[in-house]
Amino acid sequence: MAGGHVRLGLSAATLRDYMLANVSSLAQSAANPFAAKIGSGAGKYEDFENYAAWVMEDWQAGAGLEDAESGGYLFGTVDSRVPHQLILPPAQGVGWDVAFNSKQRCLPTDLTSFGVTKNSKAAGVEVAWQVNAKVAYTVSRSLWLYAKIPDGATVTVKWYNAANTTLLETDTYTAETISNGHQWYVFDPGYNVAAGTDYYVRVSVNATWEVFTADQYSRPFFIFQIMQNGLLKMVRFNGNLYGFNQSGMFKWNGTYWAAVAGAPAVIDDAVVYNSKLYLGRGSGNFYTMSTGEAFTDSGLAGRLFCQWNGYLYRTATDAIYYTADGTTWSGPFKAEPGAYIWAMAGMQNDLYFSNQNGVYRLAAGDVVVKVYGFGKVAQTIGNGYVHSGMVNWQGDLYVAVDSQIVRYSANGQVTEIWLKDHGDLGSYPILGTVTSLQIMNNYLVASISGASGGYYQHSVWAWNRQGWHPLAILPQTKFSSQCVTSMYFDRTLDRLWVGNFLFSMFVYVSDMAKNPYIESLATPAKAMFLPSGWFESAWFDGALMEMQKYLHSIYVVGENIAAGTAVDVWYKVGGGSWVQLGTATATETEMEWSGPTGWVAPRRVKIGMLMRSTSVASTPRVQAMRLKFLPVIGDRARWQLSVMCHDNQQMANGAINAYNMSSQVAHIKSLITSQVPIIFEDVDGLRYAVFLLQWSRQVVDWEWLPGASAATYKVVYNLSIEQPSVGTYAGA
Repeated sequence: MAGGHVRLGLSAATLRDYMLANVSSLAQSAANPFAAKIGSGAGKYEDFENYAAWVMEDWQAGAGLEDAESGGYLFGTVDSRVPHQLILPPAQGVGWDVAFNSKQRCLPTDLTSFGVTKNSKAAGVEVAWQVNAKVAYTVSRSLWLYAKIPDGATVTVKWYNAANTTLLETDTYTAETISNGHQWYVFDPGYNVAAGTDYYVRVSVNATWEVFTADQYSRPFFIFQIMQNGLLKMVRFNGNLYGFNQSGMFKWNGTYWAAVAGAPAVIDDAVVYNSKLYLGRGSGNFYTMSTGEAFTDSGLAGRLFCQWNGYLYRTATDAIYYTADGTTWSGPFKAEPGAYIWAMAGMQNDLYFSNQNGVYRLAAGDVVVKVYGFGKVAQTIGNGYVHSGMVNWQGDLYVAVDSQIVRYSANGQVTEIWLKDHGDLGSYPILGTVTSLQIMNNYLVASISGASGGYYQHSVWAWNRQGWHPLAILPQTKFSSQCVTSMYFDRTLDRLWVGNFLFSMFVYVSDMAKNPYIESLATPAKAMFLPSGWFESAWFDGALMEMQKYLHSIYVVGENIAAGTAVDVWYKVGGGSWVQLGTATATETEMEWSGPTGWVAPRRVKIGMLMRSTSVASTPRVQAMRLKFLPVIGDRARWQLSVMCHDNQQMANGAINAYNMSSQVAHIKSLITSQVPIIFEDVDGLRYAVFLLQWSRQVVDWEWLPGASAATYKVVYNLSIEQPSVGTYAGA
């Protein structure tokens, strides 16, 4: 301070020293958060006198939402389809062309004893188990592991001989993690394994990580190797479930996929019509199969098939044909010569089909009419390998167009129902190409293939007309072509089959209006689950974006929450990482932030829940979560001060003020009339940008000395100033 008690000015460069009329008159206090010139809107004083609560108790709006109070959430792997309920995701299984071998895979659906153990591993600590290279078909080296690994961590995979004594190969990978939960990671070792040979694999991470071990087999959940050409499409015919790929046809025998002798190669589609199975093929003629599995070459081209209103439709490149008896065909009918037909589906009395330009109707009188144009040249309808990109669900048509799902209604209304990126979804497997569609009684199901760094992340989602809910986050792959090619809901087995070029997977899910949680209590083996599920809210700021909130506690309520079916509660503030607050092991659990080092007061917060179980036949059930918080009001300051103005003013350092009274008063008036913040320097030398909210002028010590030409007096200005924002001022 140059000579006065405080300094005031329109800028830091024009600060002037002022003497306080009374040093004790300088008072600083917390600013009213809703003061005039500072804030407006619906704020109330009681908002700052009482705790507030954010309650999440229904998630029917689904995932992918950026509004934390919208009834949905940002991302998760949990099952959120049933109102007022979060449970573990349905169990996943693999269907191969050989019988089950615990050295080749271990998934929840492979267990007959349901116990699992969560193992937390320190950095560098290995998980080791024995694997076996599949005998059938070409040997693949891909290894998938279900784990929780920090994003960007280095994963080391070592391959040893069957005796676990000789190191054969060491490979390292960078983990690409999509959430704070468990997921499938893919590792493709460089060592060329031999078919039918046992090996030991050892996996370690340079950070703390987790795996679930199946107690029955004393090994983690993993998949080693693939089924050659995978299984691209499935259909039930004559009481049997059949699958197809680029090399032939298979039948599910209850344990694995057995090859069907005599089937043609490269089957792209399959439809049941008039007690025959029609097999579409992209090259050559289509075939039919009888109930006795006898195959007949039709002598006609046909790649895609659709049965609708008693007619069977087939495509041959850009043309459509139809028949009422399976023998006599009408056609060809074309929308655009040379425009390849990607998909077909029926609605009301007509057949609809799609090419890269739009949707068309084959109407009465065999007239082809374009009903909707995509406004672009589509790269694909579905995945381009098999017929799976267009369905009729509950009276409307749905078309998978690249990364969109277009709904076309009978009245001509067109809407888009898939999620849009709002800036927060880029790191989650919600966005990507919609590779296939499937229908269930209560859900439209879509598969998504999205790029995730050096890998591709595939997932399956269910739409209930209110929002999208995750059904399965599938194994990562190294190539985009290893996407989901089709899905088939098998009502006989209550399984959603998922086909791709690696192997057929299935998800335990019922098509009836059954609550999987209730079903698991009644029949433990009927409803099975993955041992872990992640839930993550969007950012929550309590509609007071700029204000900090003291976070007091999180309360979790539900059913079947215990030590073996626990819920780990996490939070994230600002740009920080996830931090665990505590673990709910009872149906009503409140977890508080503990002080002083544990107390937090962020402007916004994300809440995460990692649900887990020690049995794949049991799940915790979260019915509500409440965040208790208190807005923090002491972030801005207000000052009351009285400054003296008069001639021949002696400053605190003994010097005479360089400015006379008229100059001092003119300067104060310029501060009063300023429409922008002024600069205030306090007695401790700290500077603040402030508004001058109130002022008053008081004349003191007036006198007219003998012989003087005018009276002399002193003026005191009482000023009330307040910060519009937090912190000190360091500008010019």
